[in-house]
Amino acid sequence: MAIPRLSLPNDASVTGMSVVKQDNVYDTYPIHCHEFDELFFIFRGRAIHNINGQHQVIEKGSLVFIRPDDTHCYSPLNNYDFGMYTLGFPPDITRCALDYSGLEMNNAVFPPQVTVYGADYTWLENRMERLWLIRSPQRLQLFRAIFPAILEMLFGRDNAKQSEAALIPPWLARLEESMRLRENYIAGLDRLLELCPYSQEYLNRMFRLYLKTTPTEYINARRMTYATELLLGGEHSITEICFASGFNNLSHFYTVFHRMYDCTPKEFVRRMTAEQMR
Repeated sequence: MAIPRLSLPNDASVTGMSVVKQDNVYDTYPIHCHEFDELFFIFRGRAIHNINGQHQVIEKGSLVFIRPDDTHCYSPLNNYDFGMYTLGFPPDITRCALDYSGLEMNNAVFPPQVTVYGADYTWLENRMERLWLIRSPQRLQLFRAIFPAILEMLFGRDNAKQSEAALIPPWLARLEESMRLRENYIAGLDRLLELCPYSQEYLNRMFRLYLKTTPTEYINARRMTYATELLLGGEHSITEICFASGFNNLSHFYTVFHRMYDCTPKEFVRRMTAEQMR
């Protein structure tokens, strides 16, 4: 199947570039490449970035430069929220900014990325929000003014090793995809270990390193997402939902639910119902 190559949207003809703010991984575009350069910046949550046939976890503070021939899309990571600014602009703007800054674009297989913290994060989030709010040619003027500093974050450091180190090993990416199936996360840790080609100790280390969680936390988050779907459906008792979600103990179900949602299942339903009625 041919991978779509996206063009800059129509509003770029007015502002000279595009800026999109997205609050959900499900609102992002399926696998694609571009006719333009792209920057994206994660301001909330986590997701999986499928990039050039590999997988990375991106999280709050991730700043990634996507080149026109890079193919990518996003997948949810458990029930984490996801918020992202995406900037699209002509490649000649990148060339001019690199020349001005004295920096060079690397030719690594995977695009440059860095995670920004502290003052850098605050500065970048503020500029991204301002760019998103501007709906005039002044957007491009502001972008040209801050772009050299962004490139310094990306290309002024040795980020090729960091990008490759962040790649999820293929076996772990396949395992995570398998555990998205309901029958697998309901079966729980035993099924995960059955599907994993390595020891439990090694699996625990890899989950923490690449997915930023433990196998048990990962499975419980999957189960809880399913449990909330059943709760909001209103067709089952809490005890039925507990066992249907893979928990064998009602007290443990309540403990995990409260830890994740800071309320009881009944309170969760009341909150969601009240929000829908607003």
